Amino acid sequence: MLSFLSKPAEAPASSAAAAAPAPKASAVHPMDELTGGAFSAPTSGERAAKVRAWLGTEPTPEQMAEVFKELSHRDKGAARPLKDKLDEIKRAKGQEAIVAEWAAKAQALVAAGRFNIADAMAWQRDAAKAGAPLSKPPLAELRAQLTEHVKRIEDLQHRLMVHRESALLLAQRCEGLSAKPLADVLAVKPGLAEDVAAWQSQANELEAHADFANVDARTSAQVQSAGAQLHAVWQAFAAASEAAEHALADASAPLPAVPVWADAVRSARGLALVPVADA
Repeated sequence: MLSFLSKPAEAPASSAAAAAPAPKASAVHPMDELTGGAFSAPTSGERAAKVRAWLGTEPTPEQMAEVFKELSHRDKGAARPLKDKLDEIKRAKGQEAIVAEWAAKAQALVAAGRFNIADAMAWQRDAAKAGAPLSKPPLAELRAQLTEHVKRIEDLQHRLMVHRESALLLAQRCEGLSAKPLADVLAVKPGLAEDVAAWQSQANELEAHADFANVDARTSAQVQSAGAQLHAVWQAFAAASEAAEHALADASAPLPAVPVWADAVRSARGLALVPVADA
């Protein structure tokens, strides 16, 4: 009888054990699979390691921004690599914009109808102030192109100034011959004519240079003025010397206007020389 009564007492215990609820599994973050477990890692160090490993897979900037937004609320330390990467991308985009801006300005200078040296120098100065990477492509190539262009123009300007000085010296030679004996003048005249012709030929070559239009206006004006002066002096000298040669060959021809040469013609004709004061 006692053994019969003890059997029903064991049933409630087994029923209670069977009815006990199972422990709930922790909820998985929607981005945990994307990040390789960065949200479910137990410690901050492990989460940061997961983030760095995920960044190695080169996710898109949009994905990184979304993960950073979610993770920074839970663990700012683990989200730090994401912030650094996003800041790096932001700086790179800003740098790309700067490069594009200053590259366009350089290309506009090169393509302009008239290249201005001052503008090219200002481009390099202002681009450096703006933080443009002048030592990296494509700005490095554009800077070299502008520098080469400036060098060509400066070289042409130097050649033009030397040519201007040559014109002035030739004009002085022509003027100085008016005080020389006629025989000496006629002896050097062919060589002087060749020098004047060579000067004009070189002047034409310089004016045909591709960068002549880019030369400083004052420089080109000075060269043209010196050339006009040389032309006028040479024309006067050539006319006077031809008149002297004609007077030597023809006794009826008028004497040349240059006093020294007129004396030479009188002497050749056997005439008395005119006193200097009278002359």
